[in-house]
Amino acid sequence: RRYLAEQAPIAYVRSQYAATAMVDHSAMSIDDVWRGLAEIGLTAMLVPEAHGGAGMGLVDLALPLGEMGRSLYPGPFAASAVAATSLLADLAHHDLAAEWLPHLAVGDSVATVAFTDARTAPVWRNASGELHGTKVHVPDGVAADLILVVADTGRTCPPVVPSDPGVAADP
Repeated sequence: RRYLAEQAPIAYVRSQYAATAMVDHSAMSIDDVWRGLAEIGLTAMLVPEAHGGAGMGLVDLALPLGEMGRSLYPGPFAASAVAATSLLADLAHHDLAAEWLPHLAVGDSVATVAFTDARTAPVWRNASGELHGTKVHVPDGVAADLILVVADTGRTCPPVVPSDPGVAADP
């Protein structure tokens, strides 16, 4: 509570909503508040110990998430440190987890999950493994370094790097 009150007061929240960094990945830089959350260890809470994290559970996040809500913290914590981290920790893609979880733990990367959206056509893979489709609402998707896409029948989560050819993110 004290950290967020000092480092992310309402003036910070308002400035972040007005800044292009909130919606334009090319303008985004990991700010001091995000770095501070990582230094406190919050971005590492759900990352397994084997990947440099604290190996905690969702119940352990109740207090930090409550304080972030209380302060209206606008950063990608829920998308990256909760949703994407949880999914990576549970996936059988050990190489993907080994590659990304250490970065998520120290807060130098941001990830998110593109869930199924009833307003869009499903994302599917063609015979060569390429993804095709559109996701309408991807939490913090424009700011993410990695997007895990729920595709096909919801059983697969192929990774998408926003800078890859053919990937477009519109705020």
